[in-house]
Amino acid sequence: VLKMTGLLHKVAALQADAITAIDVMRMATIEGARALGLDAQVGSLEVGKRADVVLLDGNTPELATIHDPWQQIVYCAVSSCVSDVWVDGQPRLTAGELVGADLQTLVKQARVAAIDLVTRAGMRDESVYAGPGRAGPFT
Repeated sequence: VLKMTGLLHKVAALQADAITAIDVMRMATIEGARALGLDAQVGSLEVGKRADVVLLDGNTPELATIHDPWQQIVYCAVSSCVSDVWVDGQPRLTAGELVGADLQTLVKQARVAAIDLVTRAGMRDESVYAGPGRAGPFT
């Protein structure tokens, strides 16, 4: 999402310097929180705010040649670069492993939520992959 945000701004303006990587990071953090009216709670690391933190592993091919850390994060980092995550100060991912959650349970819940969303959006006839041997949840 970060990379796409930066690239779309550059393409729309037809200028390579239309937006900086720091601007993209601000949009994804404090400015995004401000747009949602949540900037008093999240969006920056400050005393009294919820501590939502993502730690990246700099020893990955995508981040190994850091010249400008902000550009590397925005334009090169991928999900496999994430080593640790804290949500509201609680560890949720440690050394790339989920903490306090079962992956298969989360996948099942995500499938149910996706089907519910498709149904509520009135997209019942759209293709929804339901697994091998099944045409979909609505057939």
